[in-house]
Amino acid sequence: MKVTFEVNEVLPKLVDVASVINSKNSIAILSDVCIMVSNESIILTASDGENWVTERADILTSDMETTFCTVAKDLINCLSTLRDENVTVTLDEEARMMTLDYISGKINLPYESADDFPRPNISVDSASEVIIGSSIVRNVIKLAGASTENSVVRPIMTGVHFGFSEGRMTVNGASHKRFVKLVEEASASDSSAYSQFTLPPKAQSVIASVLDGVDEDVKLKFTDKVVTVSNRSFKITARLLEGNYPDCDRIIPSENTVSIEVGRETMVQALRHVLSIDNASKLVVLSLHEDSVVVSAEDINFGRTSEEAVKCKNYTQNEIQICFNGEVLSEALRSIDGENVVFEMSAPTRPAVLYSSENNGKDKYLNVLMPMVMQQPIVQ
Repeated sequence: MKVTFEVNEVLPKLVDVASVINSKNSIAILSDVCIMVSNESIILTASDGENWVTERADILTSDMETTFCTVAKDLINCLSTLRDENVTVTLDEEARMMTLDYISGKINLPYESADDFPRPNISVDSASEVIIGSSIVRNVIKLAGASTENSVVRPIMTGVHFGFSEGRMTVNGASHKRFVKLVEEASASDSSAYSQFTLPPKAQSVIASVLDGVDEDVKLKFTDKVVTVSNRSFKITARLLEGNYPDCDRIIPSENTVSIEVGRETMVQALRHVLSIDNASKLVVLSLHEDSVVVSAEDINFGRTSEEAVKCKNYTQNEIQICFNGEVLSEALRSIDGENVVFEMSAPTRPAVLYSSENNGKDKYLNVLMPMVMQQPIVQ
């Protein structure tokens, strides 16, 4: 039984599916890639027991239809040395060995039956369905996932939450320091039995990684237990986080008395400068004045201080002093598109809203930053 393929066709897809495999597994077969060979293609599948990634690769010739497993790391290492080559795989069923023949030699690897390879075994026949651009899914996962919390006490807060309503997809990620809300046009199927799901951290990473090389629409199908992301060449299946995701809209302040607009890159550079004093707490103070905002930091233990003034438009002419984690603020600023950003706030102890000043930024991508308590005033 033989199958011949181009390494450059199979190897990238093998690397993609293997990204789901854990470095250490309690079950040996979870280190394997499951390979289904037909007369037309190879279907590669890998899993960690909670997530499954499947990709289809074209072949040159095949005289067999079978399914088997082999250690993914070993196969990747071998094929990585054979780029630009054609490889013929021959299976010896009696010895349970696979031979990879190439132009000047051969490599022998053991393989095993696929009977014990884990399957999702969760039906998505009655699932809600959404067709959406792959770049949108990838982008919202990366932006929302960057603001989630690594919480053992509240596992649901480690997830990225997707909600569908009135032709819109709302995606949230939250921690005790920062909350983000993204809105995109997307409608679940009319007969939707489910309108929301929460994606765990590992699934976020796997989906974003696979979608990095995809430019076409993908199909989302989800129940309260599982979500699948697929198109013609791949399918990702992930178990979902269980529990009720909190209504984070309640923390978005609606009555802000202070509103300023600043250059995004100028503000990022100012934060980089003032945080260079190696302030352990990463606390920065924003002092808002009539036409500028002074960004300052202080290391109380060693007497180091820093400050920088940034020009701004103060639309309300109100002055206020508020503290944030400088790294969190910088990360939020870097995640926003556009030259200018708007800060809205009402009090030093209330959350602040941050969004792009361009293209209705507030309605598309919103950051809510939680203030920090300033332990000791900084003299301006």
